[in-house]
Amino acid sequence: MKNKVLSLCGEWNCNITNGSDINYNMNGTVPGCVHTDLQKADILGDLFWRDNADSCQWIENCDATYTKTFVIEEIPENPFVVFEGLDVYCSIFLNGKKIGEADDMFIPWEFSVDEILCKGENVLEVKFRSPVKEVE
Repeated sequence: MKNKVLSLCGEWNCNITNGSDINYNMNGTVPGCVHTDLQKADILGDLFWRDNADSCQWIENCDATYTKTFVIEEIPENPFVVFEGLDVYCSIFLNGKKIGEADDMFIPWEFSVDEILCKGENVLEVKFRSPVKEVE
């Protein structure tokens, strides 16, 4: 089968947690960002109003997992997943198997999913780690 492009842009599930008292599960949008997803879920207000930006700094201490379920009818030859901007420290999993890591927002990341991608339902997870904790 000739390679075919399947866009995974659009609605994803987003879970944001700090591992203790913060745990939000909501719809996320890809491409997008955690801040706008929190705003759409009515968890954050206007970041540009007065000192609201200061009151949202808790987000940088949280991890965020974006999950997308998609269906493949036929498996292409040499399948791969391409990300055009992962901001920033994250691990990527397909069907529970780690396919890669990313640590730079400004380069595209491409990961082979040969022998991991399956006919039918597939689950892609991007697990972002807190940038503050990552560089401590």
